[in-house]
Amino acid sequence: MKQSNFQIYFVFILFITAVIWTSCSKTDPTGSLKPNKLPDTYTMVDTIIRTGDNRLISRVKIHWWGKDEDGFIKAYEISFDNLQWKRVWKQDSTFTLSPQTSDTADFIFYVRSIDNQNQADPTPARLRIPVKNSAPTVSYVSSGVNTPISAYPVYRYTWQGEDIDGIENINYYELVWNDTTNTNNYYRVPRTVNSIVIEAENPTDANTLLKVYYNNNTIPTSERMKGIKLNQKDSLYIRAVDVAGAKSKFKPSHQVYYKAISSTNTNKVLLVDGYYAMIANYPGNVSTRSFYEAELNNIGVTYDTLVLYRRSSSKFLNLPSDDFVASKTLQLFNIVLWYSGKTPEQSLGYIQKISNDFFNKGGRLFLSTPQNNTFDPLAPYYAFTPMDTLFGPNTSIGAGLYLQAIENDSLVATPNAIGYPNLKLSGFINSAIPFTVRATDEPVYAAQTINYNTGPAWTKSNIVMARRRQGGKTIFVVTTLELEKLNGKSNITQFFQHLVKNEFGAM
Repeated sequence: MKQSNFQIYFVFILFITAVIWTSCSKTDPTGSLKPNKLPDTYTMVDTIIRTGDNRLISRVKIHWWGKDEDGFIKAYEISFDNLQWKRVWKQDSTFTLSPQTSDTADFIFYVRSIDNQNQADPTPARLRIPVKNSAPTVSYVSSGVNTPISAYPVYRYTWQGEDIDGIENINYYELVWNDTTNTNNYYRVPRTVNSIVIEAENPTDANTLLKVYYNNNTIPTSERMKGIKLNQKDSLYIRAVDVAGAKSKFKPSHQVYYKAISSTNTNKVLLVDGYYAMIANYPGNVSTRSFYEAELNNIGVTYDTLVLYRRSSSKFLNLPSDDFVASKTLQLFNIVLWYSGKTPEQSLGYIQKISNDFFNKGGRLFLSTPQNNTFDPLAPYYAFTPMDTLFGPNTSIGAGLYLQAIENDSLVATPNAIGYPNLKLSGFINSAIPFTVRATDEPVYAAQTINYNTGPAWTKSNIVMARRRQGGKTIFVVTTLELEKLNGKSNITQFFQHLVKNEFGAM
């Protein structure tokens, strides 16, 4: 009896094993290859029912999976038209589904499994997705340390676009000056751009066209912008437009008074008041500015003026937002006369960063840059000037180099500086920092010195003005003295005549 039961049990096990073997095997009991079973594919649901404002936003995450009874799933293919398929190897993805002709649309998502025999599910899973597009938004953001309210027509604008459907849902931006109803002046900017620099093509024309630089590009686009009005306060309006055509509201920039270069300033001369101060309401150095303006008037040269560090409370009102904008502003002019106080970083350091392209375009620069008694002779910003080694204060002769203010000339033109008059002090200069001149440049003025108390005479270089010439033309003149204090012989106008007209070529 026991043996009989054992035989029955053994036969049963063999039967079960055979069933499992035949079900798992790729061949039937006769040895013939069984047909491959096609895979199945699934999504969480097949329809999402939402209407009106309850529809999904354009950015949707979808999950899917598949199974194969006689193998395994090696990939998936997805589509939104059941015709064009894209192969993927993951089981979820985020899509931006943007209606194209209205703010709502139903999208159908298809997904099919691919098994290890490279066979596709013949009945793909599908999911209907109701979408409502949301309008984008845009706002201006600070474009740098400074946000000037007055400028020559070079400026940077920076903005930030947002869209709850995804930033890639923004298609482009539209810009227009002052009047948002003037569609003829709309200027389209790609969505990849979030900053532009505008530059006047003709800075003497109040209705000038503008060159436009995208982001940090140094070459402008081919299309010009129109609509700005120089010599008045302008606002640049911006709005974002998404792929469905939804538009944000226009947002205005802060107002900027754009100054045209005077039409009578045919020589393109710029006078820069570069005196720096942290005083809450600082108008620049008014007395020195009046001196330069008077002398330019005396020689009949028209000019424009930039008070660089004019300040109100904590804001600089004219200082360009960044070095690229400052460089482009400088390039609007041919001749620049720049005077500063004893702040080398705000004069020499700044000019070094922004003047290279100005010189490359043939610009001419005069720079009066008095040095304080604590200057750093190794500072890198001296390297671009004709000044080589500067000599600072020496306790044995006092707080620097003193100039002779009586009887003799204070400054004597060097032999190569033909046409420059000897000059004499008309005001007190307590410290005149002399320097040696680079081998490729030329001295212009040497200071007549006196002993300080009973100290030794000054025996080092006494050069206080030098120039750089290129191609037979003077392009850069620099001094460590204040010109307004050198009219003791009433001949400073002769100096300006020779500098601005003979050396720099003003007519």
